[in-house]
Amino acid sequence: MESFENLHIKWDETGRRLKLAESILTDGNGTIIVGNTVILLSRDSGIECAVIHSSHKGESAEIFRDEIEESRKFLCRSSICTALERRELDWMVVADTGKGWCKVWPIS
Repeated sequence: MESFENLHIKWDETGRRLKLAESILTDGNGTIIVGNTVILLSRDSGIECAVIHSSHKGESAEIFRDEIEESRKFLCRSSICTALERRELDWMVVADTGKGWCKVWPIS
């Protein structure tokens, strides 16, 4: 996942940081990390939503689907949710390899 700007926000972020996150998603010039749970990256076709995999849960399609579902619910309760409403969301699961993020599911 390429990024020009990384902004970490809390799930209940408010004020200037929330406005900056919304602007980054609208302008497509950066990456938003929400609550150390989901990475959001704006693309022309929508928003890439990368769930940060909890390696202690194991690795299976069922676990990855569950992580995505939990993250969808998390984002729906977050303050950034309104910025996502009219955009197509493309979900995946990523893991930190120590050298960066690597997509682990779905495998294409």
